[in-house]
Amino acid sequence: MRKFLISALSAAVLAGNSAAVETVTIVDQSADNFEAKREIVEIVTRYYGSNAVVFNGERLPAEMNNALTEGQAMPETVPTAPVEPKLAAALEDVVPGMRWLKAGEHLLAVNDRGVIEMGVYDVLP
Repeated sequence: MRKFLISALSAAVLAGNSAAVETVTIVDQSADNFEAKREIVEIVTRYYGSNAVVFNGERLPAEMNNALTEGQAMPETVPTAPVEPKLAAALEDVVPGMRWLKAGEHLLAVNDRGVIEMGVYDVLP
């Protein structure tokens, strides 16, 4: 999407349409997402201990790992469990309104439609 917008902007400028330069806004949410994930790793580390993110837990089979993609529906074939209430409450402060699930060593924020909004991978003991 970003590449397309930049290409369209470049074409407009080359065509002499300077008005396009004033009306295009590009929003990069990756920095916000990175900060939220960093906070989540810190919460998990405080909750489980400093070795939690070093000595990871149970690995899922590759096909299950590959199915856990942000923006996609939570696959029914992947075994999950809700996170502990105390941990879920702390995570709610970072990303509100989500159902927090464990899937192997992954921590997933799933919305009310069953879509993975955020995945923090390889973080759970």
